[in-house]
Amino acid sequence: MSTIDYQEQPDDFNGWIEKFPAQIDILSMQVFWSMKVEESLKVGNASKSLILVENRTKEILEMMAERVLTDLAKDIRQKYE
Repeated sequence: MSTIDYQEQPDDFNGWIEKFPAQIDILSMQVFWSMKVEESLKVGNASKSLILVENRTKEILEMMAERVLTDLAKDIRQKYE
């Protein structure tokens, strides 16, 4: 499975969000989150791993919230909101 790291490739990540319908964006982010939670539960120290997943999720949400403050077309802004 290929993923886009929003920290290393923010332009690719934002381009991906803008390219696809909101439903696809949301669904794929939910699948990615579910996979990371499942991986965390399989490791020995699940609580520490889950904290990392939580932190990563917060970082993505913060990045998306900051993106809303930039000059965006109405339809793109709605996706981020």
